[in-house]
Amino acid sequence: MTLVDYLRSGWQLSLAIAIDFTGSNGDPQDPNSLHYLGGYNQYEQAIITIGTILETYDDNKSFPVWGFGGIPKFLGEKDPNNCFPLNGDRSNPEVKGASAILDVYRKNLQGIQLSGPTYFSEVLKEMISVVKQ
Repeated sequence: MTLVDYLRSGWQLSLAIAIDFTGSNGDPQDPNSLHYLGGYNQYEQAIITIGTILETYDDNKSFPVWGFGGIPKFLGEKDPNNCFPLNGDRSNPEVKGASAILDVYRKNLQGIQLSGPTYFSEVLKEMISVVKQ
């Protein structure tokens, strides 16, 4: 059975995103950083490329987006956090469409201090919770 067969039978796809804000990505002011905001960086390319494809297969086009490994100062935090909503809404981390994901990423990147360490477990637990719902 192909992916198209699954979709035709009523299955739906959705997207959940976790963005790495650990220091290993490099200073966003450095053109070599994965988070550099000059043109589309690698995270932005992935968001647009994958997001625009998958949103066509999702009825409500609403996707949870988290950050991990950074200090979300835009949320008033002072310590590294391994699962924070990139839109700032802890009760509903969803963003409507790939272009809005890109917007919320760009808007809040400057308010996130890259840090570490890289721990995936918290964000994976959160994603599992969303999938179960």
